[in-house]
Amino acid sequence: FGITKESVKINDLNSKDLTSLIRFASLFNKIGWQEQEEKIYKDILNIDPNSCFALNNLSFILAKRSDPTAPIFINKYRSLSQ
Repeated sequence: FGITKESVKINDLNSKDLTSLIRFASLFNKIGWQEQEEKIYKDILNIDPNSCFALNNLSFILAKRSDPTAPIFINKYRSLSQ
């Protein structure tokens, strides 16, 4: 189909709508657009700092690239999911 990251434009996204943000994060995960996925998880955490969905998935992305902030998100996720 020839869809590229540069050609995708998301119009009228309510940046406070967690359901929409979660759906976009899941879409980006499925198609392998990690940069966009990471941004969405951070947007979710700005709205809901205790979102286990965003904490878990963001920590996975960060850990894969050895980002030094990954343990912060991993530890918060673990503390909330016990």
